[in-house]
Amino acid sequence: MGNYRQVIEDCDKAIELQPKYAEAYNNRGNAYAKLGNYGRAIEDYDRALEKKPEYAIAYNNRAAAYWSLGNQKKAIEDLKTAARLGSENAKKSLRSQGIEW
Repeated sequence: MGNYRQVIEDCDKAIELQPKYAEAYNNRGNAYAKLGNYGRAIEDYDRALEKKPEYAIAYNNRAAAYWSLGNQKKAIEDLKTAARLGSENAKKSLRSQGIEW
């Protein structure tokens, strides 16, 4: 396991310095997801998307967190949004499930 708690601390500092820094929220969400705290990860992905609404990577990451919580409906909605924003990973995931976006 990586040093995800350090990543969280680093992102906290970045957010304190630049509260509109969507990537810091996304990265902190990734660290929480790696620690199995998917609810907190989703909160951070939500914040990243508030700051940067067309942030396809955050939609992909939030989809993975929803999927891990068993909420496939929300995961697929986020994957569709990411695909429409040009995410090749989201397109592959949807295609593998036979889902159009």
